[in-house]
Amino acid sequence: MEESEGMRKAILIVDDSKFARLTLRSVVSSAFPECFVCEAANGVEAYALLEEMAPDYVLIDYNMPGEDGLTVAARVHRSHPAAKLALVTANVQDSVAGRAKELGVVFI
Repeated sequence: MEESEGMRKAILIVDDSKFARLTLRSVVSSAFPECFVCEAANGVEAYALLEEMAPDYVLIDYNMPGEDGLTVAARVHRSHPAAKLALVTANVQDSVAGRAKELGVVFI
């Protein structure tokens, strides 16, 4: 979804933990009530949503079954290069942070 008059910014949250998705959604929706927020539990669900929307921001967990968050981020970046990406994870390994930086993904 591109921002234009009358259109809201879109945020996609990708995390396998329903609790984490709901918590992050609550924080994001409270801080940015004007934004449209949607969720995916993994890369496959995220890719399906990306066929229908062009998010402005994508918040991605690192540790997920199937593809990890950086793999998902790389694919999202290729298909939606204008989207701002952030890896939101408790996995604070320097190697993960370094790979995120190489991909241009903000590490939170």
